[in-house]
Amino acid sequence: MNTLNTLMEYYKDSTAYARKWKQDGGKVIGYFCNVVPEELIMAAGFLPVRVTVSPDADMRKGGEKMGRAEGFAVAMAGRVISGNYDFLDCLVVPHARGSVHKMYSVFRDLKKEKPDCPVPEIYFLDHAHSSYMTSQNYNRDRILEFVKKLEEWSGKAITEEALTEAVMITNRTKELLSEFAKRRAEGTIDLTGTEALAVIGASMLMDKKEYNELLAALLEEEAAGENCGFRVFFSGCPQYSTDLYELLESCGAGVIAENHCWGNRAGENPIEIRGNVLEDIIHRYNTKAPCPSTPPLEGRVRYFISCIEKAQPDGVVFFSLRGDAEAWDIPDEIAYLKEKGIPYIYFEKQKYPVGDPEEIRARMTEFIGSGKEGE
Repeated sequence: MNTLNTLMEYYKDSTAYARKWKQDGGKVIGYFCNVVPEELIMAAGFLPVRVTVSPDADMRKGGEKMGRAEGFAVAMAGRVISGNYDFLDCLVVPHARGSVHKMYSVFRDLKKEKPDCPVPEIYFLDHAHSSYMTSQNYNRDRILEFVKKLEEWSGKAITEEALTEAVMITNRTKELLSEFAKRRAEGTIDLTGTEALAVIGASMLMDKKEYNELLAALLEEEAAGENCGFRVFFSGCPQYSTDLYELLESCGAGVIAENHCWGNRAGENPIEIRGNVLEDIIHRYNTKAPCPSTPPLEGRVRYFISCIEKAQPDGVVFFSLRGDAEAWDIPDEIAYLKEKGIPYIYFEKQKYPVGDPEEIRARMTEFIGSGKEGE
């Protein structure tokens, strides 16, 4: 099995690596959303694993508890409730977007009703969304509480040395992913956007040291890419699976960059060690690229523009599910694209996971053929 296939397999079977880690005597902490500081989990001696969706996710069980939440949140909740993550030592649910936040109360209430349910121990990591200093101070206090909880679970103090080692590992991951993103945009790596999404996603599902070795090898193995056709920048809701990328690329597009937390964001904002490593970690999570729930809107739009300037795409694809927080930013982002003459197409209020595939295929094919702005 070559390096790409190894990473693809870890991505497709998203719990296989962590289950093996647990069987071999390791401890595993699951988490939702990239506001959870994985360096702290690593420094405490646990494997951090991000919860994701799967093709066999029980949407019925998730829907019964989650109601009208975003489809990917319903799918993830269904997996947890069905026991797909019963091997976790703990599950961290942050106060991220509303549908993720809602999962905490769903899991908490379910464990009260059915103490023998397969939902692991849960921990709520509160998180203020604004970028103002009052919110940063609040988030700092919540992260310090999380450190104490991790020390309680592990039975030992988290040392400065352990924190430094964890930061060095994740900074190396970001360095490699940043190079990976650069080569995707330049067309100097022979991978599709679908494959790239899986490669990036694997970084959140396995040991970072081993991942770094695999990604470094992949960057050495993959030569300059072929012409990927119409070079697309994707923006919208997080893509927890490759289904939508596969659909877009079947129309003749090549997804060369994106603006969501399962894509290029994973390689951004390395931690600068300036003194107290714990404070440096906290600073990074307080000042990283803005999430859809982080005000002000202008800051999120500026981030989008910086991504477009780096990628220099032929066109932009917007995709939002019903109720998506990302939809708030799109009108201002479209205004920028119109000003710059960059073609775009917007698939709005779609059903999870990929809307109506035939409608998307027809509109996308027309968009690529005409190279004109879409609605």
